Amino acid sequence: MDDAEHWSVGMRCPCGFGDTIELLVAAEAKPRWDVTIDEAHRPTIHPSVRRQKGCRTHFWIRRRRVHWCK
Repeated sequence: MDDAEHWSVGMRCPCGFGDTIELLVAAEAKPRWDVTIDEAHRPTIHPSVRRQKGCRTHFWIRRRRVHWCK
């Protein structure tokens, strides 16, 4: 990410139902996620994403790939 102030990132849930997920990345937010972009422009999100509503899916995104939690 660049030096601009970002407060959230959004994406479609990878479960396939098409819900939009918004993750807070602002330093003062709780819960809060970190997003890093590698040299090939692939995002990594930390910590994992666990949906409490809807599909209730749980996953990591590392280098643009979804890694499902059991």
